[in-house]
Amino acid sequence: MKRAIILFVILGLGYLAWPYVAIAQLGNAVKEGNVSTLEKRVAWEDVRGHLKNDLAEQMSAGLQEQATNSGSTLGGLLTAVLAPAVSESVIDGLVDATVTPEVVAELAKERGSDQAEDSTDAQNEEMLKDPLKHVQWAFFSGLTTFEARVRPDRGEPATQFNFELQGLNWKLVRVIPPENFSLQAG
Repeated sequence: MKRAIILFVILGLGYLAWPYVAIAQLGNAVKEGNVSTLEKRVAWEDVRGHLKNDLAEQMSAGLQEQATNSGSTLGGLLTAVLAPAVSESVIDGLVDATVTPEVVAELAKERGSDQAEDSTDAQNEEMLKDPLKHVQWAFFSGLTTFEARVRPDRGEPATQFNFELQGLNWKLVRVIPPENFSLQAG
């Protein structure tokens, strides 16, 4: 009976530690630009799908706000009709082209070889050196789901990463940008 309890406790602790190990492996894969591990640790279709929806909603809301503030009835009507279709096609193409293991690995390699020129680059550089240091919060949101919030610096808003147990692997399935994230330049 004692052995069964000890085994149960060990298995329970292992299960609790498992997603943290997966996050560490994903962080190291990003840092090293390891495409193979990125492919294994990220459900790319899920991440792209959620990101497309989140960005399209944000862009559509911004365009609707601009149309409302413009005061032009015709402009507001055109924006209301065209904005969702245009923003969806632009975002779909952008996300499909850039949210891939190869692009993430290449960006990490470029970041690693470049010298930081400003404070934002320095923060990003620091995150690549030790990604786990920037985990603000990480815990289970269900038996097979796990959330982690990562922020580049204490004063910056966090990005949320949602993981899901798929088969025998914890995989990243969604990235939720911070509330102040903007698609607008500048």
